[in-house]
Amino acid sequence: MKVGTLVSSHKWGKGIVTEILTYKPRTPIRVYWLDPRKGQWWTNQPKVTTSVVWQNSVTIISEGE
Repeated sequence: MKVGTLVSSHKWGKGIVTEILTYKPRTPIRVYWLDPRKGQWWTNQPKVTTSVVWQNSVTIISEGE
């Protein structure tokens, strides 16, 4: 996986990888979510636009160059 990869998550929606934090087996990556699903209009929680997730918890839609 590279920076700029378009990914999808059942929990968060679609996002773009902005940073690969380590190059170890369960690699954590930082993702900028395009349309975050967390945070609803009836709660006071803000929508999260970036988060750190495990690489194996997202599906690659399009690989970056």
